Order: sequence, then C-alpha cells, then structure tokens
Amino acid sequence: MRRLKFSIKMKVTLWFTFFNVVIVGIILVLLIQGSQSNLQGEYEKRLIKSVEKAAKEVEYDDGILEIDIDESDYPNNMSILVYRGDGQLLYGHLPSGFPNKDLPFKDDEVQQLQKGDREWYVYDEDTYKSNDLYEDDDMYSNYENYEDKGTYNDAYEYNEEFWIRGILSTDSSTIAISSIVSTAFILLPVLVLLAAVGGYLVTKRAFRPIDNLNREITSIDSGNDLCKRVPYKGAKDEIYTLTQSFNGMIGRLEEAFSRERQFTSDASHELRTPIAVIKAACEYGLMHKGNPLEMQSALESILRQSQNMSSLVNQLLTLARADKGTIELSKEYFNLSEMVEIVLESLEEQAEEKQVKLYMDMPEETSFYGDQTLMMRLFINLVSNGIVYSDSNKYKNMRVDVADRSDADSIQNANHKESYVKVFLEESDHQIICIVQDNGIGIAKAHQNKIWNRFYQVDPSRSKLKSGSSGLGLAMVKWIVEIHGGMITLESEEGKGSTFRIVLPKVR
Repeated sequence: MRRLKFSIKMKVTLWFTFFNVVIVGIILVLLIQGSQSNLQGEYEKRLIKSVEKAAKEVEYDDGILEIDIDESDYPNNMSILVYRGDGQLLYGHLPSGFPNKDLPFKDDEVQQLQKGDREWYVYDEDTYKSNDLYEDDDMYSNYENYEDKGTYNDAYEYNEEFWIRGILSTDSSTIAISSIVSTAFILLPVLVLLAAVGGYLVTKRAFRPIDNLNREITSIDSGNDLCKRVPYKGAKDEIYTLTQSFNGMIGRLEEAFSRERQFTSDASHELRTPIAVIKAACEYGLMHKGNPLEMQSALESILRQSQNMSSLVNQLLTLARADKGTIELSKEYFNLSEMVEIVLESLEEQAEEKQVKLYMDMPEETSFYGDQTLMMRLFINLVSNGIVYSDSNKYKNMRVDVADRSDADSIQNANHKESYVKVFLEESDHQIICIVQDNGIGIAKAHQNKIWNRFYQVDPSRSKLKSGSSGLGLAMVKWIVEIHGGMITLESEEGKGSTFRIVLPKVR
C-alpha cells in the first residue's frame, strides 16, 4: 500500500487541527460532566430545602392535622406528597410517568429514578406529629371529608409517624444538556474547518522564510555560484540561525573548492616540470645511444626527477590520508634530542653545499611520546627549509660544523657573519619547546599566514635554487605538530631570517 506523502505545512496543519479537536472535545466532555454534576447537586439541594419547608407546613391544630402547603411556592416540576407511616397518601399526587408508585421511603437520602429520557429525584423526611389535646373514640373519620379544606381529623395515635416526600422531575435539564450536546456536534465540524484553515494560514506565513530560503538555495545551486549568500532580514529566530549556518557552510564549501582548484593546479604544475625533464632526458638519451657518458647523464637526470616525483606523490598521499583521518600514528617513547642530532648529521652535506653552519642546544635526553618517523620528517623539513633559503651570498668560505649539544657558548658566541640554522630544545614538566632559527632571507609579513598552505611559495623564482621544493614542506610540518596536540608559530623579518617555535605537550 502506497503511503501518502504530505508537505511539512500540511503535516503541521493536520497536527494543529487534530490537537485543537482533541482539546475542544475534552473541554466539551468536562463541561457536560461538570454541568450534569452541578445540576444534580443543585437539584438535590433544591429538593431537600423544599421538603424541609413542606415539613414545617404540616402541623396539628386543636387535634386537627393541618397541611398548609402552597404549591405555587414550589417549582412546576416538583411534587410534594404527605404519607402516613403505613404508606397511605394523605396529600398530593404522583407526577405523571413516575416509574415506581411503591418506592420505599428512605429518610434523609436522595433517590434517583430514570425512565427513558426523564429522570426523577426523590427525597423523604420522616417526622412525628403528636396529639396532646384531642383524643376520642370517634377518631377514624374519613380523609375525604376534609380534602377540600386541607385539614384532616386526627385519626392517629399519639406520636403518629408521617413522611414528607418530594419528587423533582428533570425533563427540562436533560433536554437542555441534550440541546447543548447537539449544538456542540453541529458546531464541531465548523470549528474543525476553521482550525484547519487558520492553522494552514498561520503555518504558511511561518514557513514563508523557509520558502524564500529554498528559492535562494535553488538559485545558488542552479547557478553554481558559491560566492552568493542567502539574505535574511527577519528577527534573530530559528530561521536566522539556519540561514547563518547555511551561509557559513557555503563559505566553507567555497573555500574548500577554491583550495581544491588551487591544489589541482599546483599539483599539475609541480608534476609537469619533472615529467617534461624526464621526457627531454629520454629523447636526449635516444639521440646519443652510442655515447655511454651522455646516456648515463640522461639516466641520472631521469632518476633525480623520478625521486622528486616520488617524494611529491608520497607527501600528497600522506596529506590526503591526513585529511581523511585514516593515518594511524605509531606512537612510542623516544629520545627527541638524539633524533634531532641524527637529523642534523644527515643534513651536513646539504648545509656544506650552501655554506650554512648548523648549531644545536638541547638536554642530553628529552623523552617524548609520539610518532618518531613523523617527528623526524618535521625537523628535516624545517632545517632543510632554513638551509635552502639561507642567503649564502652574504658569507663566503664558512666552515660547516654541528656544534656539540653541551657547548652552549659556541652558539651564543657564534660569528653572526655567517649563515646558520640553530635548533633549541627546552623541556618543562608539561611541555617541550622546539625552536628552529635561521638568518636567511626571511619572510615578509604579508606572506606569513599563507606559508602553511599547500604548494604556496612566497616567490616562485625560488625554484631556480634547484631545491626540489614543492611547497608542501611547511603544510606537512603544521599537520605533524597539530596531530601531536601541539602548535607552531612563526616570527620572521624579511632579510633577517625566521624563527619557528613549536610547543608540544609532554605525555607522562
């Protein structure tokens, strides 16, 4: 069976109408029940008062039982009857349709009888009338002899028992309540219709900003223009929050797509150069098949470019996995000081070629919990970055030396008229501070926030330095620091060098 699909407006309208009908129905039921209860209480109260009043109007006078009941003082739907103790009716008459003429007497208790749509309330009061003044042997006169006068000869013994009975018919109240119920059921569909129409109009007005938002989103989607934003001029309500969230999402998507386009462009550019070199080297080698030296030169060029491409692809894969969160760190405790020393020793040859001197100042042992391979890559990238972008033209004939870690004076008293890269490690109870400092060409302030972007290069002409840099090194550094829960900052001045400061949490 196919399920009906309703819009949110229709669903809200239906629920609104349903709850209105339920509430009206509950109120109507409570109103009828309350009315019935109140009417019943009012009927019983009125009946009891009337019977008590009638009891006072029945008395002896000179041995004669006098019933001075004025029926005009009582409601039309009420009958007052006077009975002898043995059940003989002395005054009044039963109302027409009364269902039980032999209803037993119950003192001070209201009885209810029902027949069809009519209901009767019956209340009895037991009373004694004494005759102290008049007694004779000829007491048993007929009750009919005095019917027209409303007086009755005392035909009873001393302290004779009488019953005053009141009967109240509720024909009119039942009809009134039935009329109310009938009217309510007639008006209920009208109320349901009004509730549905009113609910739909209110819902439509409330959802108008949503419709506007949907049109704007459709416009953005159809135009493929992520520069657009959804305008909203209403109050700061839920729709405002939704609009702001959507605009924020669009902004992030725009930025992500922009980075992706830039990334694709930069990656294509970085790969195009080594591919072109490899192609040219292959063509050159084929042209000199008979010359082993030329063939060897071409193969060496192909190997270098292949290594550059492999490094670039590996870094791209690492960053892609990092973005997806699929990289599992191989964390362990290791001596960070020893690892930094190994890194500096591995870069001695590169530093010598650039006439850069390497210094280090750190404790004998710095225990750190992290991924040793990634941390090694971090320091290789930072130190090699300082070496590559040193200003070697400033200083000539400088000797390369890795200073002893305990020889702090050699760092403090270093000849500043030389290119250098210095590495410092400081350890405290809760963190490890790593500083990599150089006195190279520096970075202008306008570029300092952008150097962490992938493939970003302050000056593309630096590629002429033949460093093989692809612009991914500092992006990789920032990711490694952050994945270890640390932070990295840069202080640099153009022409004076750069200082990278890394703060890493120390895990106990």
